[in-house]
Amino acid sequence: MSSKFMIFGSEKDKTTAINISKKLSIPLGEIDIKKINGSEIYVDLKSHVDHKVVFLIFTITQPINESIMYILQIVDTLKKNNVDKVHVFLPYLPYTKSPINLEYVTNTNLLARLFEIVDVDSIFTFDLYSPLIKNVFKVPIYDVSIIKIFSKVLDEHFINKDYIVTTIDYELQKKTKMIASYIHGNFITSENISTVKEPDFKVYDNINNKDILLVSNNIDTAKTIINFANYLTFKGARSISLIATHGLFSKNAIENIDKSVLKEVFVASSPKQNVSKKIKVISKQNLISEILERVLDQKNLKRFLS
Repeated sequence: MSSKFMIFGSEKDKTTAINISKKLSIPLGEIDIKKINGSEIYVDLKSHVDHKVVFLIFTITQPINESIMYILQIVDTLKKNNVDKVHVFLPYLPYTKSPINLEYVTNTNLLARLFEIVDVDSIFTFDLYSPLIKNVFKVPIYDVSIIKIFSKVLDEHFINKDYIVTTIDYELQKKTKMIASYIHGNFITSENISTVKEPDFKVYDNINNKDILLVSNNIDTAKTIINFANYLTFKGARSISLIATHGLFSKNAIENIDKSVLKEVFVASSPKQNVSKKIKVISKQNLISEILERVLDQKNLKRFLS
């Protein structure tokens, strides 16, 4: 591969970057990120990047605002060292969904402006919560669909097995219907009508003795998902599985999931790889590698990502 390209990974993504570097014969860049006096971030770039096209893999973790600052500092350092382009792989791109309830709130408009200021050339991400988020960014965003992310899981565990597929997130109904169609299952409508004090849900179909596949964009505390799973069990569901692209797992989420009625949970983006026996983190390495290979070969990405 041409020495024009170089790949970097954050501390949590270093193994992924090393493996992709070997597979695609892209030189691996070396970077050291330090905190000065426990607060200020210092980026020590150890590789020569003059006129390189750089790919940066970075898994955002809590606290989200600190992770974002790391990314901005890395990209700014690369640009100051005269790289031609910086393409950032962010499996989880934070967004503001419910500012009142979220402990860590990200202002999406501000995030978009910050990426523009440091001159990020493009962003690759997994399963944006809403396609409208793209409209906020002037930086091109390439979004890998939830079906592409979980295609192997769906093929091996759910296709042609008469699953009922549902979500309690109205924004995800279209994606959930697509998943139901992909696995030849049945989509049903569910509603979350919970109040602050009392969880409450509605399902408008008979699910007695049925296997259920829940679809979510992310797992934070897992409280709502577990309450909904309990409701489905009360309504007669035989088993309940969950796919959620982003496993944030704050507070006691993992412990609560392990104790819950959920049979199995699949996530694609998580700061923790070995989570629990019930929670399975699928590798993002192969997917990022395939995307990178297509970028390097200048092949069309739109059909591949969908």
